[in-house]
Parts: sequence; structure tokens; C-alpha cells
Amino acid sequence: GGRGSQDRNFRLKEAILAAKKVLMSDVQVGQTDALAPMASEKETEFNGLRSLSDMRKDSTMLIRKYLDEIERLEGQLLRYRRHTRQLESELREAREDLQKDEEIFDEKCAEMKELSDQNEELRRELWEARQTNSNEVFRAGGGGA
Repeated sequence: GGRGSQDRNFRLKEAILAAKKVLMSDVQVGQTDALAPMASEKETEFNGLRSLSDMRKDSTMLIRKYLDEIERLEGQLLRYRRHTRQLESELREAREDLQKDEEIFDEKCAEMKELSDQNEELRRELWEARQTNSNEVFRAGGGGA
């Protein structure tokens, strides 16, 4: 969830800042004294990376590891964004389909109401016709007896 995302963002920012510090300094590979303050700021594990104090002997390796991690996270971000766009597209299509289905449903309900009204009218007419026919048969039968 949100906390894991915050932790990853924090670690990514930490990695970027550490890489920038190393890149911006005039330190040549092998000069470990200049990297010591950075290493002592915070000893931390970064997704399987060794701590800064372990890595300070070879700043190139440290930078490479951080840049690899940044590249991996950027790739992961691109995959998530692509997947999000796909899901948004599918959701948009589903909403459009739902809107069409609702319109069809409304039309069918209106047709059923109309047919139900017609059926009721025809039943009333049939009942009246039977009553009239029944009365005529009664009169015809009653008048001839």
C-alpha cells in the first residue's frame, strides 16, 4: 500500500542523493576519506545493496549499484503506468458498454410497458366481447324458450 510506496520513494531519493554526492565530488576512485562522511550519515541497506561504509572503498561500484536500482525502479514505474493506462482504457470501455446496455434496457422497459398496456386493453375488450356475446346468447336462448 501507501507505506511501502513511501518507503520505496524514500530509498530511491536516498540513492539518488548519495549518487549525486559522489558524482559531484572531485573524489577519485580509491580516495575513501572523502566518502567517509557520506557513509557515516546513515548506515542502511538498500534493496540488497551493501551499506555505504562497505561500499565506500569503491565509489564506482556504489554509483553503478544505485544507478542500476534507479533504472530498475524506472522500468517498474513504466510497467505500472502502462498497466494503469490499460486498466483505465478497459474501464472506459466497460462504462461505455454499461451506458449502451442501460439505454437498451430503458427501451425494452418502455416496449414492455406499452405491450403490457396493449395486453390489458385487449383483455378488457375480450372480456367485454364475452359479456356481450353471453348476453346475446342469453337473450337468444331466453327469447326462444
